[in-house]
Amino acid sequence: MSSRENKKKGLFRTKKTTTEITEGQHFLECDNCETKPAQFHCKTCQGHLCDDCRKIHETKRLTQGHVVILLSDYIADPVGWHQEEEDQCACKIKQRLKAERKEIDAYWLPLLEQMRDEERKKQSRISRKVEKIKDKVEEHFYEIVDKLTELKNEWFLKLEKDAENASDAIDKTIDEIEDRIELLVNRDREIEDYLSEEYENMHEGMCMPNKEGRLIPKRVSYEVHKFCPGSFDASCLLQVFGDQPSVTWQ
Repeated sequence: MSSRENKKKGLFRTKKTTTEITEGQHFLECDNCETKPAQFHCKTCQGHLCDDCRKIHETKRLTQGHVVILLSDYIADPVGWHQEEEDQCACKIKQRLKAERKEIDAYWLPLLEQMRDEERKKQSRISRKVEKIKDKVEEHFYEIVDKLTELKNEWFLKLEKDAENASDAIDKTIDEIEDRIELLVNRDREIEDYLSEEYENMHEGMCMPNKEGRLIPKRVSYEVHKFCPGSFDASCLLQVFGDQPSVTWQ
């Protein structure tokens, strides 16, 4: 055989398997100390370990939860061990999805629905308090001379405008809450679809942590300032008519 044929044959030499390399060597060295023969394999970090390093590996805080098996078992069936790791990963993802769905159903949806109801109650309380103030202003107004009519009407318009603006702000908050609720309902259905799939289709991208900053909208706070009637003895018309009632919100 010519030298060219020998070189050509060497180029296409097949790569040896892990088992073949192991059989051809005296031992596989430990990936940690790099001196002693490896007897174990860490499935978590994919390293070979001698007996001494394995003991240290299983006691350190960062690696004590790793799964360590006999190196001989791993070499005998590396594909089987990889398949088991994939199944465990899919199982963990499924557990996380179930936990996320449970959190949505048990905490986030009830919380947002409760907040929506509270916002609607705010609107009702604003309306009732404003109507009571208007009645009180009306009673006091009839004791004032006709020239205060214009001032009275101006205050009513301002008060009702404040209440309307506050109600609009609360409507916006309610709309945002409804959007969050719809988002979570859709996410709940999406998780249900994920959970119906086979394990091999699971991946980390399916999981989505629920963050309060993303789910909880900024809520409106308000204060209805009471009407305080003035004194007839006062020289200023505003003092006679009283402090102007209003509705404020943030």
